[in-house]
Amino acid sequence: MSTKIQELIGEAISLYQNGFIAEAEETLLKVLKAQKNNLPAFEILGLIKATSGDHLEAAKYLKKAVQINPNNFSTRYNLAKALADCNEHLESLPHHERAVKLAPLNVDAWINYGKTLSILGKNEGALGAFNEAMELNPQHVEASLNKGIASRRMNLIDEALLEFSSVLKYEPNNYLAILNIGLSFLVKKQYPESLSYLDKAYLLNSLDITLLLAKGQALFESKRYEDAILIAEEILKIDLKSCEALSNIGSALNELNRLEDAISYFDKALALDPMQAEAYSNKGLAYLKLKRLSESLKSYNKAHQINPNIDFLLGSKLNIKMLIGDRNNIEKETTSLIQALAESKRVTAPFGIMSLIDSPSAHLQAASIWAKTNAHIQELVITRKNRLIGNGKIKLAYISADFKNHPVSHLTAELFELHNRDKFETYAISLAKVNGHDAIRKRLENAFDHFIDVEDKSDLEIAEFCRNLGIDIAIDLGGYTEGARIDIFKFRAAPIQVNYLGYPGSLGTNSFDYIIADKIVIPEQARIFFTEKIAYLPHCYMVDDSKRLPSASPASREEFGLPENAFVFCCFNNSYKLNTHVIQTWSNILNAVAGSVLWLSENNLTFQQNLIAEFAQYGVESSRIIFAKRMEFISDHLGRHQLADLFLDTHPFNAHTTAIDSLKSGLPLITILGDSFPARVASSLLTTLSLPELITNNFQEYEELAIHLGNNPSKVIFLKEKLASHLPISPLFNTKLFAFNLESLLIEMQRRYENNEPVSHIFTSP
Repeated sequence: MSTKIQELIGEAISLYQNGFIAEAEETLLKVLKAQKNNLPAFEILGLIKATSGDHLEAAKYLKKAVQINPNNFSTRYNLAKALADCNEHLESLPHHERAVKLAPLNVDAWINYGKTLSILGKNEGALGAFNEAMELNPQHVEASLNKGIASRRMNLIDEALLEFSSVLKYEPNNYLAILNIGLSFLVKKQYPESLSYLDKAYLLNSLDITLLLAKGQALFESKRYEDAILIAEEILKIDLKSCEALSNIGSALNELNRLEDAISYFDKALALDPMQAEAYSNKGLAYLKLKRLSESLKSYNKAHQINPNIDFLLGSKLNIKMLIGDRNNIEKETTSLIQALAESKRVTAPFGIMSLIDSPSAHLQAASIWAKTNAHIQELVITRKNRLIGNGKIKLAYISADFKNHPVSHLTAELFELHNRDKFETYAISLAKVNGHDAIRKRLENAFDHFIDVEDKSDLEIAEFCRNLGIDIAIDLGGYTEGARIDIFKFRAAPIQVNYLGYPGSLGTNSFDYIIADKIVIPEQARIFFTEKIAYLPHCYMVDDSKRLPSASPASREEFGLPENAFVFCCFNNSYKLNTHVIQTWSNILNAVAGSVLWLSENNLTFQQNLIAEFAQYGVESSRIIFAKRMEFISDHLGRHQLADLFLDTHPFNAHTTAIDSLKSGLPLITILGDSFPARVASSLLTTLSLPELITNNFQEYEELAIHLGNNPSKVIFLKEKLASHLPISPLFNTKLFAFNLESLLIEMQRRYENNEPVSHIFTSP
């Protein structure tokens, strides 16, 4: 380099240092005009541009410097940083890699390398880079902070919290550390802790939308919906066009059951961004709650069209189609769903698949995938205790959102009343309040020793509350049904946790020790499809309230629009349990039994219209399909069963409560014995009633039996008489015996726990 060039470079540096930026650039350009490959000129120009914020120009000059000398650390380092600063992270990556190879002891090089890897989603590599930086300087705050952020993104929440806490030792007001502690506790569903740190961060920076969104989510998950709305409104003051804030208000209004208002906010979000799939999905949920099912399906379809990979969206869409009887493309979509499940994708809620496929392995897979959506929640282990320190009674808690006018409570009310108070102290942990008068709720409040409403508490708070009560056995009555809150059990509400009744299958999680069942619904070969151990009752696992009796006043067929002399088949199952194979089979039965009619629950108007059209395809006239309206009193509903001749069960999702209703009312039922739990329930009921002749093995046998009985009414009369003779003596409707058998199982669970025996299957004899 000539003396003149050296002088020009020295002059440029002096000008830059004294704030004459334009003159410095002009001088360096003179150097390049005289010597086009001058390395210092390119390097200094790159630094000047980077310092002034023109990272794109900086990268242009530094790239030329790297071409001249590819092994100069500072040039590589500065180029990598300039590219990252103009969001060219992928292009910057090889320069970061080269920089750390050229200077492996440079802490900043490792940190910047890690940041780029993290932005590119390469969190494992980022974590490795930050570890390298901390090996060089264990007290480096930026390295520790970024290591924590990478750990959080990898769901290594406890490791992340350690790093953020370490940062706060050196910098107690480090905003990012405080914010990320709040975000970490949010992931762990520890909402009070999350809000505590997010509030501290808010005092340092109240305008950070990331912070406000997180705070809104923590409030939402804490069921503080009004407060969550206020936070979203704060965001809108900062950014009037925040689609996420508008959508969050909609979601909170959904939970407050202000559904029309919720739809309005989703529409506002979509007006700003018509491609916001999540808003369409949440709008679909609002329409579902309003029972505007066609509009719900339209919203779900739109969401799926924009983003078919939204978690569990395909299952939600198929569920609506089943509810309204829309068979369009349903077989193809079901096949896609099953394939996606096999690939462990989040495509359906566990309950939804039960009406689509008779496969215990697919049911378990769906449950396991759902359970793992909150896999970062660590299972709590409770220190063993001796309950005899107290009053010697087993503290038994039933946890449910259905302590109201709901099938689960219709079946269980008397059981709760019959529990042996010398051996058990009973608790109802209610996850949902009721609006207005609810006779069942009032009865249940009197049925338990303690009835406690916990709707407004978080999952963790409910689990802690139960542990503080000293609950020995917690029975979940909801599983994966509406309103249930399975994560309560991940936080361990009790030493022994049991899955029973509400959900007919495995919950796919180690949170539960047992599932209460019988040998028909879970035969020996099916145990591999359950994460729980099986606690076998000697008879059918279903319980019933013996006080639920058919109305004494006789009803007439004319009163319900039924032909007086026709053979009346009936099915009062929910619409989602009907499918193409069921409709085809029922059509064959109706066509083979002259003058017969089919009496179905009315469900919804769209379902009725679609169903009539579907039957017409198989030659069944609409006059032969009669819809039964919902009745105000359960006794009248039970009583009208006596007007029918035969109940036709659905497959693969059987009648459960509706089968109990039919049989206790004296109406025989035919079913298909399937492979999965929900496809075997009616067979369990019939076996307990000693009516195995009504159990078939496939659709062909089912169809043949229905036709045979339909054309031979005398045989139906014989079956009704046989059923009537079995009802008083069968264990199925002996609620006192059921309570005794269930308590025997619970006592055995407690005995094994106290003796430190491993959880294993429990068998009882009749």
